Amino acid sequence: MIIKVPDKNIKISKTIISFTKIFPNFVQSGVFQGENIKIFEFLKEMNIPKIIEQYLNIVKNKIKIFKIWKTEDEFNKINNKIYDFVTEKIYNKIYPITPSQKDIDIYTNCIKLSWTEPNNYIINKTNYTFDSFLPSIINDFQQLHKKKSPRKKIIVMKDIFNCIKNLVKLNGDDGDNIGIDQQISILNYAFVKAQPKNIETDCNYIELFIQKNGENENLLSQIKIISKFVEEIKYTDLFGVSQEEFDEKFINNKELNTDINE
Repeated sequence: MIIKVPDKNIKISKTIISFTKIFPNFVQSGVFQGENIKIFEFLKEMNIPKIIEQYLNIVKNKIKIFKIWKTEDEFNKINNKIYDFVTEKIYNKIYPITPSQKDIDIYTNCIKLSWTEPNNYIINKTNYTFDSFLPSIINDFQQLHKKKSPRKKIIVMKDIFNCIKNLVKLNGDDGDNIGIDQQISILNYAFVKAQPKNIETDCNYIELFIQKNGENENLLSQIKIISKFVEEIKYTDLFGVSQEEFDEKFINNKELNTDINE
């Protein structure tokens, strides 16, 4: 079925097409000087998120009119696929971009913290089926950068937090301060072990295009808190680690390969 777009909406479609053709060359010209935050500020200034939202609403209304769906669930799935298609096109035009300095610092610190163990984050490994859950959590953190749609990135974040909540529930710590502390500790440890790339850039991208609601904003906030913890980590943030050990293994360790582009 071909859905005709009214003339008044052609401008929105043409704007998106022009943007996706011109923007990559604009980035490569060096005008942003490798600073990703300027790219996202530029996108806001150009009102690209709003234009895309308007475009998606047009398509959504057309789907309703032409009844190319049978159930509400099918209707939502169709809209999600269209949203993913459009935002992934934008993502492909933005990337690859130079990692921000924060991206590099966070990734580098994760590499330099590879020697740390669960007990350094005050995780009592004996009380959890830790080893069976950890690979899944680490894999989700690594998948975060590989997903191109903001919606899919948010789904990965939800999977991470749900997996950790389930892990803590198995220990009977759910709903109290101990449970919350353990969730944060496990998040920090899994984040370090996953060594996620371009985490700040991904968060900025999600924030720009994702639907604003309490759950999404809370997920982004939590990821940013973990990122900041790793970015600014000190020896006092790690349990049972002296300043001498921290200096030797973290500060003065020059042998590790911390190239984020590899």
